[in-house]
Amino acid sequence: MIQECRAERSGIVTRVAPRMLGWTVVELGGGRRALGDRVDPSVGFVMRVAPGDRVAAGDPIGEVHAADGEAARRASAVLRDAVRIGEGELEARPLVSHRVDRAGVEPL
Repeated sequence: MIQECRAERSGIVTRVAPRMLGWTVVELGGGRRALGDRVDPSVGFVMRVAPGDRVAAGDPIGEVHAADGEAARRASAVLRDAVRIGEGELEARPLVSHRVDRAGVEPL
């Protein structure tokens, strides 16, 4: 089952929480908790937005691929929580935050 998720409001995508999405893929059956677990390659997310993208209410933010309707409903709620939509512009983050050398790690 494929379920499309849409933005609930207009704004700028300020954050996408990858861990939240990753653990949900495991819950959907697309990842392993233990070595012998079966993996279902047909489940997961297709993201339609990234941080910095401008969206309008109702725009698609992603798709959930799940085995059934209940799993798709739960995963859709997680996807909407994982994609943060804010006001204004996305703050630029530095490309380099630390320097690593023989002496250790030094924040810049």
